[in-house]
Amino acid sequence: MFEASNNDKLKMYALYKQVLTGDCVVKRPGMFDIVGRAKWDAWKVPNPNPNPNPNPNPIPNPNPYPNLNLDPNPNPNPDPNPNANSECMEGL
Repeated sequence: MFEASNNDKLKMYALYKQVLTGDCVVKRPGMFDIVGRAKWDAWKVPNPNPNPNPNPNPIPNPNPYPNLNLDPNPNPNPDPNPNANSECMEGL
């Protein structure tokens, strides 16, 4: 069975806390709370890829699924007379 290392567990905890509550704004736990300090230190590590120029007003994507055809009429050239072949089949 796979057992994650303590460093991996701390990284996962830091990601969990970042997603759940955001940046660390609480003060560091006391000297005798070794586990709490390790968790706090992992959470306090800055984001390695911060965006230096975040766009304050991003333009939303009008089509959130670009590979999905959202056209209500997927057939660009519909057959004007869909029953044209049925007349040929009557004599068979």
